[in-house]
Amino acid sequence: MGSKKRRKKARPGLRMRDVCAAGGGAAPRSAVTGGRIMTANESPAHEKIPLHHEMAQTPNPPDYIFFYCNHAPGAGGATTLLDSRLAFETLLRIDPKLVERLDKEGVR
Repeated sequence: MGSKKRRKKARPGLRMRDVCAAGGGAAPRSAVTGGRIMTANESPAHEKIPLHHEMAQTPNPPDYIFFYCNHAPGAGGATTLLDSRLAFETLLRIDPKLVERLDKEGVR
């Protein structure tokens, strides 16, 4: 889990803007710079963002993500974060048979 050995190597020259232009992610995003700096989400503020793995559909998802706020909202703007490795380790400790079943059958 999270091991560099298990990860597929990214295609040479793959850039975040190429991923987003090719449908990389459900959120509408724009390039802030010419490289890998993107807006997080340009959806209307009333739309909820469920917990998810950031850019998991890409060949080489990020190990780290950073947040920057140029203009803070007057209200709201909270971002929920979950360390999925910790969630997995906790579930494995609490119910290893369920983890085995999910690994075998998959999750939809």
